[in-house]
Amino acid sequence: SKLWFLWLGWNSFSGPVPGWIGTSKLTQSLEQLDISGSNMDGTLPAEWGMLSELTYLKMHRSTFITGTIPIEWTNMTKLEGMWIYNTSLTGSASHLCREDFENVSSQNCEDCGIEVDLEDVECECCACCINNDYL
Repeated sequence: SKLWFLWLGWNSFSGPVPGWIGTSKLTQSLEQLDISGSNMDGTLPAEWGMLSELTYLKMHRSTFITGTIPIEWTNMTKLEGMWIYNTSLTGSASHLCREDFENVSSQNCEDCGIEVDLEDVECECCACCINNDYL
């Protein structure tokens, strides 16, 4: 049995962001993960970098998530979209940039597949992140 979608967003779950999501055999086929609007706190787990099938990651409006985006997340080579605005993250998302992001475009200015809060997180993947046009 495999899990393709895990939605933990918009609920009253609290506590640390669970690292087991990246290491569980059940989640190794995970394609979509959503923890948006949750009350989870702490840093993002490096273990999530093991989610090599992940295509969409949503964690926007999770204001208690802190720290930086782990370098291990570069292993998420199938990532097409990531929403990380309105968090307490800092640092850079640029290590997640890939050449194929340049060929993606949409009217919502997700031409790089990554939406970040540019006040605290740097992103040089695409024009919308650089120009802050999506806010």
